[in-house]
Amino acid sequence: MSRQLQWGFIICAAVAGLALGQPATAQTAKPILTRDVDRGTAQPVNGACSASFAAAVGSCILYTVPSGKRLVVETVSYSVAIPSGQSLGSILFGLNTALPYFQVGSPNLYAVSTNPYFNGTTNVYTASQPLRVYLDEGQAFVAGGSVNGGGNNYEQDFSFSGYLVDR
Repeated sequence: MSRQLQWGFIICAAVAGLALGQPATAQTAKPILTRDVDRGTAQPVNGACSASFAAAVGSCILYTVPSGKRLVVETVSYSVAIPSGQSLGSILFGLNTALPYFQVGSPNLYAVSTNPYFNGTTNVYTASQPLRVYLDEGQAFVAGGSVNGGGNNYEQDFSFSGYLVDR
């Protein structure tokens, strides 16, 4: 066997011995360092508003983002009570638009699921769910919806939680 080949076997054996001969405690995993860019300087915030429906639609402003900040919405909630014989058309959360109405398909508005129950005289819809929405300074976060079956002057309550970060 050549001298180079012998040295090759010796080096391979030494490396294998070092790798396999380490105690179990020396082989523990190290945590991966990560950074959540959305929450670096997070400032918790929440808001609520109520809207009375007129002509079967309604909306209200939950929060307007202050200068130099970005709003990250994490969770939304609502409670809507309407007379029996009527049904909820939609519940929407999102960026306030210049449209005169608030409907599914409007830009930057997100529909949320509904969970109805009947309390004897009223259909009540309530829910809370995660919804990630980003808004920049000066933009308003709104909520609203529509009701099928006519009528007006019933109230809906909306809320959200999230946080502000510096821009």
